[in-house]
Amino acid sequence: MMLFYKYICQYILEEIPINQLIDAAIECVTNGIESDSLYILAGLDEKDEYNISLYYKLVLNELNIKEPTKYEAVKYLIKYYCNQLINRNITHEIFLKKVPREISRKYTAPNNFPYTNAAGYEFDLMKEETKYARDILGLGDLLDWKDIEYAGDFWGLERFVGIYSTIDDLEDYKEKPDEFYEKIYNIDKYNVDEYIEKMYNLCYEYAEEYLNKENKGGAKCLTPIRSYDNGVKHESALLNVLF
Repeated sequence: MMLFYKYICQYILEEIPINQLIDAAIECVTNGIESDSLYILAGLDEKDEYNISLYYKLVLNELNIKEPTKYEAVKYLIKYYCNQLINRNITHEIFLKKVPREISRKYTAPNNFPYTNAAGYEFDLMKEETKYARDILGLGDLLDWKDIEYAGDFWGLERFVGIYSTIDDLEDYKEKPDEFYEKIYNIDKYNVDEYIEKMYNLCYEYAEEYLNKENKGGAKCLTPIRSYDNGVKHESALLNVLF
């Protein structure tokens, strides 16, 4: 049943469309999960969204599964992807894209992230109008990172956010080397790939630590490597400790 629960969480968070529940049902039936409504769901036409929704709810009832809230869905999927990474079922590239970049941002505390830029405009990054204003004001990348950092703080994923932002910087450095990155990361163009690989390998260690902390009552990680203050980017010295 946990296999189907993963798909439920993805559906709740709009990671998959409703018609993909048919593929989920087929996979569950193939893996021996039994339910009359599950069999019917597996055989429905993908355009028949009414009956897909109907039999999805019937499957929940027959398997005695309570539909998760968005909070519960995010919490479950973060742990799911941590386990997938540790067991080498997904790559660290996929993990970093799915967890700090996407999944964690699906639910955070509402109306709790004011941000004032250098020009004095205040934003609540959880509001839809802010997302619309990003492109107009030219703050897309900055506010996107603030969004990721806030979600990382909320879910205790600061270390993963740090790795994600650092690799992003290092990939930029590979395209256009400059003194800023060389000074911050103490690297040169000849060993940048080695640094990126070290950062990726830290994901496995941090995923195990995250799950251990969750099992003890909640993940609490380190301060993010990257932070912003009125539109100015700052980097911490954490990498000097790591390398």
